[in-house]
Amino acid sequence: MIVYIDGKFLPETEAKVSVLDRSFMYGDGVFETMLLFNFSIFRWREHIDRLLQGARFLRINTQINFNELYKSAIELAKRNNMPKGLLRLQLTRGVGLRGYSTRGANQPSLIMTIHPMPVVDFNEPPEWTAIQSNYLIPAGNPLFNYKSCNKLINILAKQEADVFQFDEAILVNTDGEVCSCSGANIFYVKAGYVLTPPIECGALPGITRQTVFELCRKLGIHFGENIIRPQELLDTDGVFLTLTSWGIVNLTSINGKTIFKSEIAEILHKNYWQLVMEETENISHLEQDIRPTGAS
Repeated sequence: MIVYIDGKFLPETEAKVSVLDRSFMYGDGVFETMLLFNFSIFRWREHIDRLLQGARFLRINTQINFNELYKSAIELAKRNNMPKGLLRLQLTRGVGLRGYSTRGANQPSLIMTIHPMPVVDFNEPPEWTAIQSNYLIPAGNPLFNYKSCNKLINILAKQEADVFQFDEAILVNTDGEVCSCSGANIFYVKAGYVLTPPIECGALPGITRQTVFELCRKLGIHFGENIIRPQELLDTDGVFLTLTSWGIVNLTSINGKTIFKSEIAEILHKNYWQLVMEETENISHLEQDIRPTGAS
């Protein structure tokens, strides 16, 4: 595999990051996982906006030409002969002084890698099972609204799911409110409404999450945000997840208890992948202004 590090394309075996890089030492950085389709990136601008929001929150100063970076991302896909896949972009604070202080870390590093996307049936959402994790998200902690490179709670939650042979783990905050899953946003259907936990509960402002809002608006489906507790998920008309790699996933059980499968999830799944194809097919993004929102 060819990777991209700080402006250079290198074979994976030659790609090196300093052992003193703060992202390696402390998880001091931010990242995005983007859907690559037809040698184009779905919702690039939205992903970059979120990356920059996370960088500002962590006070990582960086100057990036995002039009040039997009061209490099597509070049990376072509060098790896991968028209479809997942692009991972990681921005680290770089090397600094030993310890937690960020003083001296003034040269951020930017890394991109390409990975195969899962095999997805664009007409039928996959079906997963979930378990409620014992690891809690601190209520009111804004860190969990950003994609920082420190994801230990998510890792431990997914480890729980793996140990007990579930596909995903549902994360709850210290106030007992559902936040998300270890690697996905969570939605539920109730009385014809498509609902998801508010960002304030500790949910990530997901790009696919926002795309579902757009699709609901387009299709005339009522949608919104609402606080829900884990036991209440069992009394809904369906629960589904949203994530970049799979799009939309239906949950069929929680903690071993069967739940309804929502037909709305199937409708959204089909429309989501249709939107991906429409936005990425036969579009020369390299000729467009693809800078993030607010960039000059």
